Amino acid sequence: DPRFVNREFEKLYLLWIEKALTRQEVLIAKDQAGFVSCAVDGYDAQIGLIAVQKNHRNKGWGKNLILAAENFALQKGARAMTIGTQAANLPASAFYHSMGYQLIERKFIYHYWG
Repeated sequence: DPRFVNREFEKLYLLWIEKALTRQEVLIAKDQAGFVSCAVDGYDAQIGLIAVQKNHRNKGWGKNLILAAENFALQKGARAMTIGTQAANLPASAFYHSMGYQLIERKFIYHYWG
């Protein structure tokens, strides 16, 4: 959202990561090259955040993190995985498609600015 000023979005992501860490739903790559958060609820799992450090990109870390999240979810009993991203994030969408994921739903999320 372009109305986030002074990098306020970083506070949002930090809170998101802290909550995932508290629930032990974060997998961290070797040498902290990246991380993925994966929540499991019954048979459903969802990747919330995934990130790879710039100097580790295009080296397979993203693929390895997705595979690790899938394995984590399977071990917890999940049978399905979803990953949310913004439609404008074409590189992420292409990456998820290359991993075998398909678009199943399009949601519009609006922020209320009072």
